[in-house]
Amino acid sequence: MPTRFHLRCATRFLAPLEQVRDLTNPEGPWLPGLREALFDDWQHERHWEQATDAVRYEDRISFTPKAGKYLAIATERLLQRHHRHLAQQLPSDAQATAVSTLRQVFEVKQDHTTGFM
Repeated sequence: MPTRFHLRCATRFLAPLEQVRDLTNPEGPWLPGLREALFDDWQHERHWEQATDAVRYEDRISFTPKAGKYLAIATERLLQRHHRHLAQQLPSDAQATAVSTLRQVFEVKQDHTTGFM
């Protein structure tokens, strides 16, 4: 059974919301043909949160890599690199740039177990 992952990567920009949206809206490095070749499933959402002094931009991706956890780790590193590149385009918080979380999804059975001890 293929393993599904959830990946989140965020950067805190010290710029107006409109500028951050304009910078982060393009499709980026993910070409559709490449996604189809490497992933069984891919869902990508972008979120922007306005704070008093900054804008928090977050990519949320759920995916099932064809090559397992190694491709999942490579995907996380590529997304971190992308966020660091974006942070060079607008002022950003160095301590809150390309902060990511990669989690493997465990399917919970009806008896509320995951099959792991």
